[in-house]
Amino acid sequence: MNASRIEASLRDNSRNHEARLRQLQLELSAAHDQELRLQLGLGNAFAHIANYQLSGAAPLSAEVQRLLDQRGQAETAQRQDLAQVEEGIAGQLQVLASLAAELENLTRGLDQQVEQDLLDLQQASLLGEADERSYKELRDECRLKLRAFQADPLYVYLRDRGFGTDGYADKVPWRGLDRWIARLCNFTQNSAAERTLLAMQRANEAVGKEHQANRAAREVERARLHQSALSASDIPLLQERQRQAQQALEAGKAQANAIHQRLVPYVNKRDEDFVKASELLSQQLAGMTDLRLEHLAGQTQGSQDDELVRRVRDLRAELEVLRLRVPSLEQQCRDTEANYELARQLERALQSGGLISSSYDYRNVDLDGVLVGFMQGALSLSQVVSEVDNNREFIRVAPSPSRSARPSSSRGRSSSSSSGGFFGSGSSGGSSSASSSDSSSSGSGGGFSTSDSL
Repeated sequence: MNASRIEASLRDNSRNHEARLRQLQLELSAAHDQELRLQLGLGNAFAHIANYQLSGAAPLSAEVQRLLDQRGQAETAQRQDLAQVEEGIAGQLQVLASLAAELENLTRGLDQQVEQDLLDLQQASLLGEADERSYKELRDECRLKLRAFQADPLYVYLRDRGFGTDGYADKVPWRGLDRWIARLCNFTQNSAAERTLLAMQRANEAVGKEHQANRAAREVERARLHQSALSASDIPLLQERQRQAQQALEAGKAQANAIHQRLVPYVNKRDEDFVKASELLSQQLAGMTDLRLEHLAGQTQGSQDDELVRRVRDLRAELEVLRLRVPSLEQQCRDTEANYELARQLERALQSGGLISSSYDYRNVDLDGVLVGFMQGALSLSQVVSEVDNNREFIRVAPSPSRSARPSSSRGRSSSSSSGGFFGSGSSGGSSSASSSDSSSSGSGGGFSTSDSL
């Protein structure tokens, strides 16, 4: 799984929760509208009961109807505008996904070409790796063998006194004892071996510094080749198109957020038309119980008023069911909004700090499991970030397969160092390091000897 698919999955997760939230908000707003319309139906029924006269019933019902129609038209217009904006956002997301995939492919090809150009100039990748191994092996071998010379106090005593050197001539009274000690610790052979190891160590470190300089020079050359190839490619043009698409996307999101804010009052029953209509209906319907309606209807002859009473009773039952449903819808809205915020938080966290990058492969990341675990509260945000960071693999770019028989790429854990060996070229220093390693196993470069022969 590459970076583009990770980003697409994160976006889809956020948009799915957002779509669910908007649908629930629409249902909740429609429920509020239906509540007012049922109350309006009750008022209209009251107005036709013979013995119950509503004060200004006809004008009031007409005003409520006007407010409800006006409310519905205003909300519909807002939601149509939102649909157009979200259609534009979806289009920009598709453009960005396409550009990201194209840039990813071009960048990978460019990196491969740079590596191939470096090989054409140096032809030393494999030799450089061998030099690095040779340098480290010889370094460790010298350290190990030299440590043994420090472990013999008799040898250290003679070496510190300068035994066997020109500076030892003044120590005549001690010569006999020192010669006896020298035989005990095999000083002559061990001194020669130590000097050889020290010389080898100095030569090896000089080779290491030379190859460090070569590696630094190769990194400079890689940067130059990369910049040159980048300038000659379509990548800058695509990056500019990506920047423009991202700006358009951000502008669309800002516009959509503004519309969402204007729709919030419709969901929460705080829009001006709803408040006015609700106040008018509450005044009209106050104090009118089913028992009073039945009493009024019983004072008239015929069945018309009795039918109206039954109609009122049905409307009130329907209103009661609706009012019981509204709290459930409100809770669903709150839960879904919380999930939407979690999804956005996760998307922002994973897209920041270079965690999602075309330089990594994410085949070992169980993204579905991570998303489900986080959304259900089983994983914290820091755990998700660690899971992705620990399981992504750095894509080591190799030379272009069109010009080299080697594989196009190899992968390593994200904690591994970047590609390239310790040594940058196949200079004579590499050969010196290798030959020194070979000589270290000979007699002149051997370890501390315990033989007492001189």
